[in-house]
Amino acid sequence: ISPFSEPSLQVSLIQLSNFRERVLAELEDQGFSVVEDVLSPEECQRYSDEFKSWVRQYKDNDRTYGSFESLVQSYRIGHFNASWAVRLKVKAVFAEIWGTEKLLSSVDGVAVSPPPESMPGQPRFRNDKTFLHLDQGANRLGLHAYQSGVYLEESSTSDHCFRVLKGSHKFIQEFYDHFPLAAKESSSMEYYELRDEEIKWYSDLGCPQTTVPVPRGGMVLWDSRLVHDNARPIMGRPNSDRWRHVVFVCMTPAKWAKQSDIKMKRTAYENLLLTTHWPSQNVTTFPMYHPTGKEGIQELTELPEIATTKEAKLLMGVEEYHFSDGKSNGPEEPKWR
Repeated sequence: ISPFSEPSLQVSLIQLSNFRERVLAELEDQGFSVVEDVLSPEECQRYSDEFKSWVRQYKDNDRTYGSFESLVQSYRIGHFNASWAVRLKVKAVFAEIWGTEKLLSSVDGVAVSPPPESMPGQPRFRNDKTFLHLDQGANRLGLHAYQSGVYLEESSTSDHCFRVLKGSHKFIQEFYDHFPLAAKESSSMEYYELRDEEIKWYSDLGCPQTTVPVPRGGMVLWDSRLVHDNARPIMGRPNSDRWRHVVFVCMTPAKWAKQSDIKMKRTAYENLLLTTHWPSQNVTTFPMYHPTGKEGIQELTELPEIATTKEAKLLMGVEEYHFSDGKSNGPEEPKWR
């Protein structure tokens, strides 16, 4: 039974001690961990219905929206009511992992797509191609973040499924030392997509490609040093009507942020911008989205009410935490090259 099955998520440290130990042990050993029942079935239905409604208005008006492998990083989607509701709900998980409530959050994209079986043209199913990648550049040393995907729909190994090179987080420094061009590219982009020979390098070290199923209402956490991507659905899968619905959330201690990071977060909040997954250090935003005003398409023009709460403002640096209140501020700031 998940310690997060209660609506409030307010569970004592004693009750959560085994949870924290288990998750941190899995993150250290394999680079990822699955936490069940973070959201109730009712919450999953409500939030997924919001995203489905947004998607269907494009179909109903013979229009399309842009995405990469079903990941949407525009349209202010990270500020939708459902996105903020999920973000606030899972803060308790990150608070347990980091040992502090004083956290900042990313405003990540959202993976939302109808089943490929229902799409016009040639459906895109799983094949030998991957986009296995790293989200942590060579300038960062050691652990800098745990990312997560919160699943509003179940993901089995035959569906759109989180895929990793298991245990690869342990070898990121050696990887960048062995492949200096990868290190150089990753330092500027904080994103690096691996070539076949680099995937084989990890495989030879005992890091197999592994798909990670996640139940509806669960979340998968992973170390930002872990090589990962999303595997497409398998042709002929049992659940051919299953959508992909994943809200990406990353939270790290607020104490790590510089004033320049806080300024960037406030800009993102005030202008409904999306950010990369880094919440506290080197915060970067995606380009501003300008509503088109096209007939039949409802677009977000202001923050939803849930995003104006004190808790939401704290996560974006709009309101400040008190770091001298005697309560934990989390671990020391991570190291850089």
